[in-house]
Amino acid sequence: MTSVAPAVDSRSEREVHRQDACRRADLQHVAGTPCDLLQGPLKTSDPLPVDISKIAASVFVADIITMPMITPLLEAAQAKGCDIQNGVQMFDAQVDFITEYLMGKH
Repeated sequence: MTSVAPAVDSRSEREVHRQDACRRADLQHVAGTPCDLLQGPLKTSDPLPVDISKIAASVFVADIITMPMITPLLEAAQAKGCDIQNGVQMFDAQVDFITEYLMGKH
């Protein structure tokens, strides 16, 4: 009788949480706008790219903007109970791939 060793999950706890959140999420909208890029007085008047009142708590909301880390969109989604991912987290997840590509190791 041959025994099979259990598979080792090499994903980080954060990655496991993110993937689980993506599987549970109800993807309703993807916004690709420059909202939240402005700083100063214009920033507060910049409308959200979606009507946050129509987003359920089950929706996963991500923003690629890195500064500010928590954009008005993410702040509103988090207040509704949504799982969120900010631009810094997205960049961190990609930096190794970017470095390998730029170093010609792809």
